Amino acid sequence: MPRCPEQSGSCSSASRILRRRAEHIVHFARPNIPFYDEQVIDLYHRILRAVSRTTTEIPKIMEHVKRARQTGYATSLEQVYVGELAIAAALKDREGRAFGAVHVAGSLGEWQLDDFERRVAPLVVAAAAAISFA
Repeated sequence: MPRCPEQSGSCSSASRILRRRAEHIVHFARPNIPFYDEQVIDLYHRILRAVSRTTTEIPKIMEHVKRARQTGYATSLEQVYVGELAIAAALKDREGRAFGAVHVAGSLGEWQLDDFERRVAPLVVAAAAAISFA
């Protein structure tokens, strides 16, 4: 899906809506992907192709999954928006299934990923734990 300039008339409203929908899927899915089965991960991979800066190679995605499983949160560096970094942790129900996420984004103009991660990740994980049913 092409990226559309927000103010130009070169892309249809439907294209803009689909792009925004894909961006929301990326933000929700990344912290929850460690809790998904392989079919859902495959679907996620196909959706990611619609967002140009997002990692779409399965081995690299699985590296992110492994790290998220180890740390309890996912990081994102310009995966959806240029200049954005983010940290997210899954919200889980009583059975451990993901049903949402706590997501905090920042600007690369103000943060380096390692500083942002050190400062924000514990807060994101604590917020997700407080909201979850587990």
